[in-house]
Amino acid sequence: MKNQVEKRKYPRVDTSQENLCRITVFGLSGRPVEGQILNLSLGGVAFVSHWQKIAMAAKKLATRVRIQLPNGVFVDADTTLLRVKP
Repeated sequence: MKNQVEKRKYPRVDTSQENLCRITVFGLSGRPVEGQILNLSLGGVAFVSHWQKIAMAAKKLATRVRIQLPNGVFVDADTTLLRVKP
């Protein structure tokens, strides 16, 4: 049987094995909340570790959200969370 390739509108990048793809939520005071991005889609969907802490910080305290991509580039992200699921 041939390998089946899943076709998607927005391809996903699996970053669970890499420690370089991180998300940081900067709040009004205190330490920023950090987590690792496990799966990132070009459509704007990300699966992250410590999702409860990151979701709470982004909804209530966020002043800036920064994502570090695997190539070392930092990107400022939108703080809008449309749906949060475990």
